[in-house]
Amino acid sequence: MPYHCFVCSVLALQLWRPPGLYAIDKWIEGNLLTNPQDSAVELRQVLVNQAFEAFRQGVQPAVLDAQLLTSNWGVKFEDENYYKAKIWYGTKDRNASVELVMYMAARLPHCTLREFLGGTHFLLQRYLEEVLLELISKERPGPKIRKNSPIFDVRPVETSELGIVPQAWWSERNVNL
Repeated sequence: MPYHCFVCSVLALQLWRPPGLYAIDKWIEGNLLTNPQDSAVELRQVLVNQAFEAFRQGVQPAVLDAQLLTSNWGVKFEDENYYKAKIWYGTKDRNASVELVMYMAARLPHCTLREFLGGTHFLLQRYLEEVLLELISKERPGPKIRKNSPIFDVRPVETSELGIVPQAWWSERNVNL
């Protein structure tokens, strides 16, 4: 049996065993169910299909992704010359560390950090329209700012589910800005 088939088989066994089903269904109910018509079972099937899709061309692309995600790319954020950088971050994101997000925001010139209270790594699925509208806005950056100081987007947000995390929130968690 080729290695990628073995990996997919192990993954399938873990996802379809009763303890795995229970854990996945609980995670789905807590993180992904935004539409009352959806069911955890249907979303679990979507999740399994996505997991297998990652290995459709073998394990090498998945291994390459893992290497890219865990290695230093040699990029100096201070040297980037983009007109304006925007970062959207969910405060309950378990995949992207708050330290890395703050590190990038502090060093990217003209960077706006937008924080979604309670947002997870999958916040774009829920707020895609708002993010796209913000991307195509004609807004221009303000005056030149000092390097190594993050800029926080403090515009009021119309939706009550969203909010900007105050600096005190970061201070309480010992994150150095």
